[in-house]
Amino acid sequence: MESKLLCLKLISPLIKRPPEQSLILFCDPRGGSTWLAEILSKKMSCFIYWEPLAEINNPLLKELNFGWRQYIPINTIWVEAKKLFDLLFSAKFFTENTIGKFTIKQYIKSEFPLIKVCRANHALKWLLNQYKFKKRPIYLLRHPFAVVLSQLKQGGWDFKFEGFQIPNMPYNFPYTQHQEFLNSLGSKEEVLCAVWCITNRDNFDIPEDKLNILYYENLVIDSNKYFKRIFNEYGFEFDKIIEDNISKPSSTNVDYIGDSDSELQLSKWQRSFTSQQVENLQRVLNYFEIKIYSMESIYPILSNAKH
Repeated sequence: MESKLLCLKLISPLIKRPPEQSLILFCDPRGGSTWLAEILSKKMSCFIYWEPLAEINNPLLKELNFGWRQYIPINTIWVEAKKLFDLLFSAKFFTENTIGKFTIKQYIKSEFPLIKVCRANHALKWLLNQYKFKKRPIYLLRHPFAVVLSQLKQGGWDFKFEGFQIPNMPYNFPYTQHQEFLNSLGSKEEVLCAVWCITNRDNFDIPEDKLNILYYENLVIDSNKYFKRIFNEYGFEFDKIIEDNISKPSSTNVDYIGDSDSELQLSKWQRSFTSQQVENLQRVLNYFEIKIYSMESIYPILSNAKH
């Protein structure tokens, strides 16, 4: 891995890929983005640049006191953050984490990087204001109850519940203005659901010409239709190779049922949470006025969304 890191640092200055040429995949952690990215990379001329904001010890993030779900108001002038994203969206920040999904040959030969980033949803409007992307960025949404369940099962959120902790980061007022409600949350799953709400609720009115909003549930239940549409938009062919890979779990999946019934796969949260837990989670959605998902359905309620 050290030799790969060294090689990439040597050749990257010779490869000109402006941030605007990248395809950015925005999603929540455990929201299905690994599965989607791995399918897209099967046929697209791209390489997967993996989670550049997930580096706990990243000195660039530490220097800016950049939060795990950093919010940036849309018209903010934050020169240092822009320089950070210039580097990340050009796929020129190298760690064992970011380079683990591609080879040096892919880095050199691919037309563009597929930047998979699970912790930038709350800066989405600001980023779209900073960059004029050539390829419409993808914003993948999944039912928050399913996201929370997957987070609890994965292990990365295996912390002791001590109530909601307001993040110490710049521009944290989307949290402080709701502090009274956040202090009332009584379980880890409610906290995780609240984070989903806070970091996504402002994005639902982004115009379609700027953002390709996809729903995980649609991709699972009607895969061929939606994947054909995705590949067509970005100029690549949907074929048998893609069709065969759709039903395979991602490399980070922890709770794949292995059943051909897609609805059974999507409804795991209904069988895993108690009725009281579900009611508590719905209370969180109600408070933040989230209407595209609810306890009543495993599917998005698209009549309440613009997309």
